[in-house]
Amino acid sequence: MGIKQTLGAIVLAGAIGLSGCSKPEPSGFVEGEITRVGGNLVSVVKNPEWNGFVSYSNETLKFGNPSYTVHVKTSQGEYSIQVDPTDNGGSPGPQTIYNLAETLEPGMRVRFPTELYERQNSERQPMGFSKSRIGMLDPDDIEVLRE
Repeated sequence: MGIKQTLGAIVLAGAIGLSGCSKPEPSGFVEGEITRVGGNLVSVVKNPEWNGFVSYSNETLKFGNPSYTVHVKTSQGEYSIQVDPTDNGGSPGPQTIYNLAETLEPGMRVRFPTELYERQNSERQPMGFSKSRIGMLDPDDIEVLRE
């Protein structure tokens, strides 16, 4: 092998090794069956100045933050997953809180990570689970298992 081939192999190996350094991949995946889903994807925030009236201008009508929770029964117990509405705390990909909510329903099987190496979403909220199996995941960290 010539010097150019050796240097090329070293550069290629270094590029492959450094390609995933920004966020470690999650580990400790668990599978389970969805028992229930809930939340609100659109909510109106009440303004105390309305005095019982609702105005539809941009200044007086605000939408609250979306929320979506999935409960999953696994062999380790029941997990309660809050899906991160910012979609900035985990794996990059096309899943959002909205298309996930349209897809998931009780009885479906899913797979998700339980160890996230102290990741946070854009609002600096921790991702992953507490000892009580209650936590938050990015929408792309939840994999729908199709049979």
